[in-house]
Amino acid sequence: MDLLGARRLHKEEKIEEIIFAVTSANQANSRYNPVPFWARVIAIDRFARTLKERFDISCRIVGIPHYPPSEHYVEVLLKEIRENTYDRLSLTPENSLVLCSTPALSTHILQKV
Repeated sequence: MDLLGARRLHKEEKIEEIIFAVTSANQANSRYNPVPFWARVIAIDRFARTLKERFDISCRIVGIPHYPPSEHYVEVLLKEIRENTYDRLSLTPENSLVLCSTPALSTHILQKV
């Protein structure tokens, strides 16, 4: 998993919330994602529970529908997060750290942050 972008968390800063963007949420049992959205949400919730208890961090899971790869994918992803949180979250390089497990997507994110 890669930590992307130039911004790094300073020692005195605290992570307040972790956003899990679950991509291809509408593509269960497909070549894009063979694991159904509900199963991924359960796994993330179980993982996040430890973070919540140990570090007092809020966690939010956002389902993102499948979008074909494009040069605008990152912008679409950020719009989906903003819309799914009713404009309460607008992620920017100044207020966010990005972790990504998809190497192909990492390249696009690095170009945007």
